[in-house]
Amino acid sequence: MTDFFKCAKASGWDTMTGNSVNYRDGIGKTVSSPHPTPEHIALCRAGILHAFDTLEKALDRSHITVAAWGRSIYRVQGTPCCDDGEGLYGFLSLYIVEELTEYYTPP
Repeated sequence: MTDFFKCAKASGWDTMTGNSVNYRDGIGKTVSSPHPTPEHIALCRAGILHAFDTLEKALDRSHITVAAWGRSIYRVQGTPCCDDGEGLYGFLSLYIVEELTEYYTPP
């Protein structure tokens, strides 16, 4: 299965709501959004989890997260259901392989 890279708050919580998915608690498990799957599958909709195809993109595009909440980065696996054509993918669920602790940034 292909690896992707997920950026979350330093606390491990998702950046969309801050209390829907805790990626740190999900290590070794499959997680999905508690929100219903949207009728129209697309990025930036409740129910769709996001991850990047490269670590570099996750680090580069997480500057807003770092400024607001710190950052944690996770290596994840899943089957994309949508994408932006530039390396950001959407998923209905993700398997959390590990936290890349060397990229942790405190709030």
